[in-house]
Amino acid sequence: MGGTRDVVYTIEVISGFCALWATVLSLNLVYKHARNYTVPKLQRPIMRIVLMVPIYAIASFLALMFRDLALYFDLIRDCYESYVVYQFLILLINYFDGEESLIRILREKPRMGHPSPFCFLPEFPVGQRFLRICKLCVLQFAFFKPLLTAIAIPLMLTDNFHDGEFILNGGYLWITIFDNLSIAVSMYFLVLFYMSIKEEIAPLQPVTKLFAIKTVIFFCFWQGVAIAALKYMHVFNSIAVELIGKTPFNNPPAVEAMVDAITIGLQDAIICIEMFAMSIVHMQVFGYEPYRNPNKEAFVRSILTGRFREATSPIITSFRDVLHPKYDFDATRITIAPFVEGVIKNWDTPTASSSPNAQVVVELDEMGSDLEQDSSLSSESHHSDDEVMMRIIPLDDVY
Repeated sequence: MGGTRDVVYTIEVISGFCALWATVLSLNLVYKHARNYTVPKLQRPIMRIVLMVPIYAIASFLALMFRDLALYFDLIRDCYESYVVYQFLILLINYFDGEESLIRILREKPRMGHPSPFCFLPEFPVGQRFLRICKLCVLQFAFFKPLLTAIAIPLMLTDNFHDGEFILNGGYLWITIFDNLSIAVSMYFLVLFYMSIKEEIAPLQPVTKLFAIKTVIFFCFWQGVAIAALKYMHVFNSIAVELIGKTPFNNPPAVEAMVDAITIGLQDAIICIEMFAMSIVHMQVFGYEPYRNPNKEAFVRSILTGRFREATSPIITSFRDVLHPKYDFDATRITIAPFVEGVIKNWDTPTASSSPNAQVVVELDEMGSDLEQDSSLSSESHHSDDEVMMRIIPLDDVY
């Protein structure tokens, strides 16, 4: 029994060490971006992405140490996970001089095919509606991920979640399925969007950045599924028995509760260790060097010479800009508002066509002018290829 407890204590110490250094390295990188805040439209989403590491590390370590509150710490972590994916899309869009410039570039491109393993699907045109669909499909993950996690909490509290059990009357199976589908849709359309602009976006090195984000998300998801499968096969039962000093026959509820604590704690401990590795990767992938400000004075020198306000004011302004929700609200409104308004119009004034696909095409045709007005885009008429796009992609499934 003592040996098992020693192992648990060692895991907690290692997790705490990794979480601490992951937080220190990541916050140092964020600080360097704030000191060299020369390209806000790119560094704003980059700093928000880098903050994923300390948020993951701190939330996972707190969940490991305070097991009764683990569900709530995991909820915070999962909410930020979906937010990071959307920020990466914003980073790619902001690389261009506004959406108007990006849409103009997309409309000049030839028809594009789907990546493997969906290369058998027909080619489709890219344009304004293609960009809108990509943004909606990425944004849906930012909505469904916190929602699924919030649904899981009451199911767990009422013993209806059945964590790690792949049974039809358990919440774990269905939440895992819908979570995986939401991630897959989000990542697929993110890849589609990247493929459409990969030549123009090459100087930003988006592949390594996407890999850094995708690695965290998929590792966290699939290692959670693997741990749940091990729990389902009763791999942790003997460890639980040794920790509580009881046999499963004498106290099965205590053993089951301990198994749940082991599975959650193991997931959190692994994430803490992974975040230390990812903090090092982020220093290379999301480095501040391309945005270095050659005119800034050394921070310590400014402090020692009594210019504390001059030294801290740019940093405070940078952090205020990064943490301000205005940019997210504006980007989300521009993405969602035309769709909502188009649905309301279509509801109030039914189209003559009886085909659902045709109704969606007409609805989005009416939405086009609203989107251009809201986002200050070009007043040019829609490209004819956009109408073909709506016939190729089943929009009633996407929306």
